[in-house]
Amino acid sequence: MGPGEDFVNSIYEASLRPELWPALLGRLSGMVDAMGAGLFTVSRGASPWVASPELAPIMHSFMQEGWVEMNSRAPRAEALAHPGFITDLDVFSTEEIDRDPFYQDFLIPSGLGWGTGTRIELPTGDVVVISIERPLARGPVERRYVELLDGLRPHLARAAMLGARLALERARTAAATLE
Repeated sequence: MGPGEDFVNSIYEASLRPELWPALLGRLSGMVDAMGAGLFTVSRGASPWVASPELAPIMHSFMQEGWVEMNSRAPRAEALAHPGFITDLDVFSTEEIDRDPFYQDFLIPSGLGWGTGTRIELPTGDVVVISIERPLARGPVERRYVELLDGLRPHLARAAMLGARLALERARTAAATLE
């Protein structure tokens, strides 16, 4: 059984009230038996991010310690250009994971090792990434969970676009007020 209408509504509510994203990401990760989830924006400037409470300290390290630039998942996911959620095994072999510094030096020591994620390209040129993470011992994300997430992806994408538009509108209003 998939998520109900209440969960879908909570996605749109989070687009209007950004403080709701951490709990929403926690619920999203719980649906796929994961530890936590993070959302970040890849833009020309800073990369704002939010994460479920369980993943927030690891996400902070990911961003502050430069792992975002060393993330070997990102270029492979971008090259795959799949308009949905993908797993580690969609872009890496287990042998590659065993040798990859991002996994061996960051993910696994952080208590992670398997994940699923998606890239959402916004009309602004920015990209929103949603990453859902599991401990290594839990094993790879199963295809049934990827299908469940793919069903939610259109709502997540619309919420991300709405959130980006609202942020842009707030910036315009602030600039007009200063003028």
